[in-house]
Amino acid sequence: MAMIPLRQKITIRRSNGETDEWGNPIGITETEYACRADEGSFLVQDQNGNEIMTSLKVYLEGLIDVSYTDQIEFNNEAGIVINREPQKIQVLRDFSGFPLFTVVYV
Repeated sequence: MAMIPLRQKITIRRSNGETDEWGNPIGITETEYACRADEGSFLVQDQNGNEIMTSLKVYLEGLIDVSYTDQIEFNNEAGIVINREPQKIQVLRDFSGFPLFTVVYV
């Protein structure tokens, strides 16, 4: 059981890297996760060290395999759909080093 309520859901779409003759990805896998999604404005450093603004912070329980090339889709209670690539991925650990949450900024 998570330390915080995980009442929202996100979908992570990952391509295997193959494309069809028009350049569209094929072989996409979709995985749905329970999460805690906080919407707002978050100033973070991306993987290249640039400061950027993100509008969604997602907490996923445990150590989740998320890549910077994945597509994250979140549908909030107002029906607004956010579909973007992660800008920052971070793992929160307890004092013993056990991963509690994977935090993804979108």
